[in-house]
Amino acid sequence: KLDEDIWLKKAVEKMQDECVYIIPDIRYPNEMDWLRQHNSYCIFIDRIDGDILIPPANDDEALNNPILKENSDFQLTWQTVGDENKKMLKQVAVEVLEKTIDEKVIKLWTQTFH
Repeated sequence: KLDEDIWLKKAVEKMQDECVYIIPDIRYPNEMDWLRQHNSYCIFIDRIDGDILIPPANDDEALNNPILKENSDFQLTWQTVGDENKKMLKQVAVEVLEKTIDEKVIKLWTQTFH
């Protein structure tokens, strides 16, 4: 039987106290539930290319994305960009962090991020 918490267990093994973690890929409600139990924020990101919303990559995403989106703290639509335009999205990312995480935590994150 597949352990639905396998990725959570692997992440916890690597976590240290007094560090801020950004987990870029939550796919299932049990993962969001775990994050909620650990004083976190959840940001759901849709991606568009031009005017077209990028659809879910598979059946699991099609099933779970609406649940995750509905229960997220913030929702963001992110424009698809190439390597040459990644810098333009940096300001958006900084603004999202500033609105979701207090200054003390941002300072901690910038000191521990690697």
